[in-house]
Amino acid sequence: MSTEYPDHPFWNFSIKVYAGKGVSHACINIQERHHMDVNLLLLGTWYGASGRGRLSYNQLNKVIEITSKWNKEIVCNLRSVRTRLKDRVEGFPMNQTEAIRKAVLSMEVECEHIEQLAIAKCLGDKALGSDNLTAGRIEDSVDNILCYFHIKKVCPTDFDLNDLSIILKSAYPKKNENSIKETLIR
Repeated sequence: MSTEYPDHPFWNFSIKVYAGKGVSHACINIQERHHMDVNLLLLGTWYGASGRGRLSYNQLNKVIEITSKWNKEIVCNLRSVRTRLKDRVEGFPMNQTEAIRKAVLSMEVECEHIEQLAIAKCLGDKALGSDNLTAGRIEDSVDNILCYFHIKKVCPTDFDLNDLSIILKSAYPKKNENSIKETLIR
């Protein structure tokens, strides 16, 4: 079940960063600890890394307002079904439930993609166009992510900072880990 979606640099960036070493685990850790939307962590990272700068508190709140219901009712419910299917379901053949689990995963990814397109639409013209990766600033990405934490009323723990440094290392591969951690705690 693969639908054609318009190409967007936010999605392309997210796929690339999420594939980085340890990133999926780091994103899921933060998601599970604080019920945060991985797409919004990636948004904050992309917006800064792409040279678009900092998201305002109002911009981020507007994005949260638009995406929270979709994420909670659709994406999270699909994730819950997929996670439940990982375990053996008594009385049902594992090979058949595994096929369904994979189909649900595909649907979940497509729903994440739709959410990202809604985020880009919400942000308007500033989210259009190509990325200017030479203008990307890790400080902007960090400020965007920490603004999201602030809106969610979450004080990042050492575990969060470690997970965020893994995500940022994938987005900024030329930065060394110490400078990333210093930027996070400044």
